[in-house]
Amino acid sequence: MVRETKKPFSIKLDRRTNSQLISETQMVTDSAEVVDKTDVLKGINYGETTVYVSMEELKQLKSNERGLTLLGFKPLECLKPYYHKSPSYFIIPSETKVKGSSCLFNALLQQCHKRRVFAVCKGFFRSTSGVSLVALIPQLDNQNPGFHAVILPYSEDIRDLNLQAASPVDLPSELIDATKNIVKSLKRDYIPEMIKNPALQKFYSNIEALALQLSEPEPLKDDLKPDLHLIDKMVAEYEHEIESHLPKSKIESGGVSCDVPNDLEEATKLEQPLLSCLHDKLSIHATLVSLSVIID
Repeated sequence: MVRETKKPFSIKLDRRTNSQLISETQMVTDSAEVVDKTDVLKGINYGETTVYVSMEELKQLKSNERGLTLLGFKPLECLKPYYHKSPSYFIIPSETKVKGSSCLFNALLQQCHKRRVFAVCKGFFRSTSGVSLVALIPQLDNQNPGFHAVILPYSEDIRDLNLQAASPVDLPSELIDATKNIVKSLKRDYIPEMIKNPALQKFYSNIEALALQLSEPEPLKDDLKPDLHLIDKMVAEYEHEIESHLPKSKIESGGVSCDVPNDLEEATKLEQPLLSCLHDKLSIHATLVSLSVIID
């Protein structure tokens, strides 16, 4: 139901006639003689022996009959969110291609939905693709009944990250409550249909400018750009409350004094210029509270 929209493939054209060019690959010998594809062999080393396979035999090895082979059923609770390896397919019956498929399909769909199970299948979706492990998740809907075909990972595809858990940090309850209020005030309804891909919009805008011979493309609205003024206005009442609970320390260096987070003390020990340190750190950790400069 959801799949990434990619940019269209580029087409090579003749600069003089603007007609489409067709590429063709040919194999030649050292003497520049063209070799027919039927005379080409591919080999693979197996121990001390090289096994040769013709192009036709290799094509037969790679070609598989498209379809699904049922392997069994599993409870829906066994399907983890991280098992979704790639975009899924949506399967519905077709009476024009397979007569009687709707009756069998609907019976399987209703039983899977009733028993809260999904079907595990071996699937070939393209004649040249490899075998995939597929989970058929039932969707019993009056408008769009069918199965979601989710590509499952193999055991080699699941990674063991061995991440170390972060050490717990004791925070004041007032700071946690203020942070929760900020999160609640910034909550918005997520509607994907209202957010356009800025990369695609820019691509088509440049194509349009080239086609219409415009000096520059029209400016586009970036739906991913946040409204910083609105965000500042919504969280302004919690800003001072959070700043009052953040740990800060006094740093003095070269006539300059300011309140900054504790991790900036390491910068002064390393004799790093304070203003340079503030420029790098304050935008991430805190807001500059006071800055005093002594002028002789």
